[in-house]
Parts: sequence; C-alpha cells; structure tokens
Amino acid sequence: MKPSLALLFLLSAPGLLHAGLSLPHFFSDHMVLQRETEAAIWGQADADAKVTLQFKGQQATATADSQGRWRASLPTGQADASGAALPIRAGQEKLDIEDVLVGEVWFASGQSNMYFTMDRVPAYEEIIAATQSPGLRFFNAPL
Repeated sequence: MKPSLALLFLLSAPGLLHAGLSLPHFFSDHMVLQRETEAAIWGQADADAKVTLQFKGQQATATADSQGRWRASLPTGQADASGAALPIRAGQEKLDIEDVLVGEVWFASGQSNMYFTMDRVPAYEEIIAATQSPGLRFFNAPL
C-alpha cells in the first residue's frame, strides 16, 4: 500500500484509532478535592465509552462523546484526612488515582512575586521533615 493510501485509510476509519482512557496531568496521586462540593473529573476515552468513577462510596458515570471527551461529577462530602483511591474505568481500561484527600483547596497565583517557592528555602527539607501536617499538599503547575 502506498504511504498516501495508508494515511487516507487511517483518516477515514476513526473507529480503528484507539484513544484510550486518559486524564489531564493534574488529576494525580496525592491530590486534594474540595470538601462539600461536586468535584468535576474529566478526560478522554474511546468514543461512546461508558466511564465509571468511584470515590468513598460514591459513584458517577459519564459517556464519552464522539470525540472521546467525557466529564463526571462526584460529591466529595466532609473533609477527611484519610486518603482514598479514585478508580476510573472505561470498558477494560482502568486508571487508579491513589491517596486522594478531601479538604480545603487553595490556589495562589501571581507573577514574579509568586515565583519564590518554598523548596528554594535552604532549610526546606528540614522544615518538611519536622512538620506535623501530613495532609498538607502542594501542586506546582508547570510554567
């Protein structure tokens, strides 16, 4: 088959292309969901796939659209310092997000005044090792 014919075949048969189950990078192990609200979780899956999420006894489902996009909302409940798994299934595929907490989520943003992160403090490792706040978590978004 000529290369141009092979490309034409693949472009005309989107059902043969496998999107697979995936999430944006910020849905990750050790994340924190805002307490007492509906947490929106979204991602990609095969077109028309049924996606199921479970978290602390709650379940939500969504159906991926023709582009494979899906979105579901899970009730988070009260703040809880014990991490739990958040498994996500679509057909035979499964993603597990581990050690998810429910609590307060705070965002801080700015310009150069926000660039000095705590890990740049010389005593950072010592301070973190001595902390008694295991539920405190940081996420630094890529620039």
